[in-house]
Amino acid sequence: MDAREFVAVVKHHAVDGAADDIINELITSSGAPAPPSPEESLIGRSISEFVYRGKLRKFNRAVWFQNLTQVDRDEISGLLRDCAEATAFHFFCVLDGVGGSAPGVFEIAEVDGRKRRVLNPENSEMLHDLFSEVSEAERSR
Repeated sequence: MDAREFVAVVKHHAVDGAADDIINELITSSGAPAPPSPEESLIGRSISEFVYRGKLRKFNRAVWFQNLTQVDRDEISGLLRDCAEATAFHFFCVLDGVGGSAPGVFEIAEVDGRKRRVLNPENSEMLHDLFSEVSEAERSR
């Protein structure tokens, strides 16, 4: 794997995958979650209430999303995709040493058994630039 392949994998699995997962949750959520049982132990009820609040928040968001017009759903979906992509771009900027306050750059290494290969050696193409190219190429399709 080279650096371009690495950022393509990140784009596909982390960026697009995250946005798709959230959008699918908004589209497919059905039925309010059941509240915790009052018969649980104190610690069990505390954990159940925490989980319940998270599920309820997701359910309420899904109901709100499903009641939007299709134009508004598409706009929110686009915003979620843009946010996921911007997050990865800024993360790559930090790795490249051109964003954030880290004093230097970070190396990404592929480790396969005993073989270790740095994907972004010094003075090579920057990951955030490669990510931009990969993202732009996908938008052009």
